[in-house]
Amino acid sequence: MLRVEFRPGSLSITTTPTAQSLSITTTPTAQSLSITTTPTAQSLSITTRPTAQSLSITTTPTAQSLSITTRPTAGRLSITTTPTAQSLSITTRPTAQSLSITTRPTAGRLSIMTRPTAQSLSIMTRPTAGRLSIMTRPTAGRLSIMTRPTAGRLSIMTRPTAGRLFIMTRPRQVPELTVQADTPVQDMARDAILHWMLKILLSRNPLVSRLADHFSRGNNPSQNK
Repeated sequence: MLRVEFRPGSLSITTTPTAQSLSITTTPTAQSLSITTTPTAQSLSITTRPTAQSLSITTTPTAQSLSITTRPTAGRLSITTTPTAQSLSITTRPTAQSLSITTRPTAGRLSIMTRPTAQSLSIMTRPTAGRLSIMTRPTAGRLSIMTRPTAGRLSIMTRPTAGRLFIMTRPRQVPELTVQADTPVQDMARDAILHWMLKILLSRNPLVSRLADHFSRGNNPSQNK
């Protein structure tokens, strides 16, 4: 059963349980599109047209998948998934101004791919998020990611000319420095970093500092005279 109510400036669609699929295409200049699916809906596919001002979608629990494709010049895309959502896949088109996504606890997987000239991408995951995978395209302006405690895995791949990449993980972890050397230049950089770290560590120990001063004076020919 499918019930459709159309009024000037609005479109309302309600599906009944066990509906296998729902496909909707809006016409240009549509101001808003609001869709609510009922439990056990197998799939939801939505395509918006240019100049759509806003798109707001809320899926109900047990929704298996949510797939959304926006068109150029889409003003804003806001999506909120409910708990136990299995997967969320979103692809934005060029010139998309902003993309804001908030996932709920126990979200299985979140995969996002942005297109060129995307102005900003802001993502915040909730506790116990299983996996977060993001791939940006060239000329991406800025990518800002903040993960919450107990985040299982964070995998990010940026493309050439990526403007800025900012990542903050929680909770605080012990700083760890790993330097891999494949070329002579990297060997020199590695030695310089390790020497700098060793110097800081030695300077914080009074006994080691006195021993270092002693040996440095003993090995100085000008002071031995």
